[in-house]
Amino acid sequence: MSALGRILLVVWGLHLSCVAVRADLPLSWTALGPGGRTIVRVVSTATVCPALQVDAERFPLHVRARPARPNFPILVCEAVLPPDAASVTLDGRQLPLLSRAPERIVILGDTGCRMKNTLVQACHDPNAWPFARIARSAAAWNPDLVLHVGDYFYRDSPCPTGNASCAGSPWGDTWAAAQADFFAPAEPLLQAAPWIFVRGNHEECQRTGNAWFRLLDPRPLPQECTDQTEPYIVPIGARTLFVLDTTTAHDLRAAPETVTYFATQLAALAENRPVWLLSHKPFWAFGTRGQAQGGEVLFRTNPTLQAAVRQGLPDGIELVLSGHLHTTELLAFAQGKPHQFVVGNGGALLDPPLATELVGLDIADQTVSQAETLTGFGYVTLERGEEGWTITPRDTAGLPRPCRFRSTGMSCAPQN
Repeated sequence: MSALGRILLVVWGLHLSCVAVRADLPLSWTALGPGGRTIVRVVSTATVCPALQVDAERFPLHVRARPARPNFPILVCEAVLPPDAASVTLDGRQLPLLSRAPERIVILGDTGCRMKNTLVQACHDPNAWPFARIARSAAAWNPDLVLHVGDYFYRDSPCPTGNASCAGSPWGDTWAAAQADFFAPAEPLLQAAPWIFVRGNHEECQRTGNAWFRLLDPRPLPQECTDQTEPYIVPIGARTLFVLDTTTAHDLRAAPETVTYFATQLAALAENRPVWLLSHKPFWAFGTRGQAQGGEVLFRTNPTLQAAVRQGLPDGIELVLSGHLHTTELLAFAQGKPHQFVVGNGGALLDPPLATELVGLDIADQTVSQAETLTGFGYVTLERGEEGWTITPRDTAGLPRPCRFRSTGMSCAPQN
């Protein structure tokens, strides 16, 4: 890379890291929480919370978290909106609301820029870390709802000295890192639609638990960080979204007490409507460990969640939406629903592509009957029509990617 190129990358990185002190704060967004309640969050450098205009009335915001210097020098304010709120503005700017059952849904996950010891992504290069581009193209699609399936914050350690691709980047469990990794690039999409935030393992307490609970978790701020939070439901029209925190679901071994914990959480789900389960870690998914003895070595995940399902999976679950693997993977099973969709290609370093045909393979107690695996950065959209939901994997610019998945009530758009 030329000297000029290195300078431009550093300038771009400093621009992102300095967004937190721009004059256009406060930063605001809306999220759906337990029971479908609409929550407004505002991050500000002010000393008091502002007020919203809800319909024709002034509506106060309350303090969620006061500044805690040096890591979180910002005031976080929030309000739970009345269920019949039709219009909400902050400083004259309209905030997005979900006024009806969503017909256009964006799904994305694993969006942060990887910085961990010597494993470093080029955070200043929008081609190497394209989350900002993804957020802009997803916002331009005009979604009704955004589902983020977890892992927002990836800047675990400092940028190595002399590495221009991430020089000047903030890191750790701090507001500056959270702003650079998520809030600055996501801002167009935060303004476009309400979100549902699923917790990922990168938001566990020993990594960025403070940022998660201060900023994104939709429930009251706990007194201390915990890696076990209760699931909750969000009704959306004829369906229910079941949001499950899988932080403690181990990827390699199924500890009996953890299996019982998740089995109990699943057993508590009793819904008459069809259910989409949102979990950062997939219940059934395949990844590759590379080549050995002339063939590809696959791994299957997640043994903890698979063991919990063996103790009973509630009726009515149509779909499991997850991330964690940095790829796009759509799976259907010979035993019937639920399907498993993995959408973890939102910006973090991608996993190697799978070369093995997955149809016919077994995973836990399931046999794959349909599979679509795509590499490359991007996201997935779901659009509701008269015959069900159309699935469209998209690239970073929002352009549709080829997809052959077909299932009753949910299938990819025909390709020309």
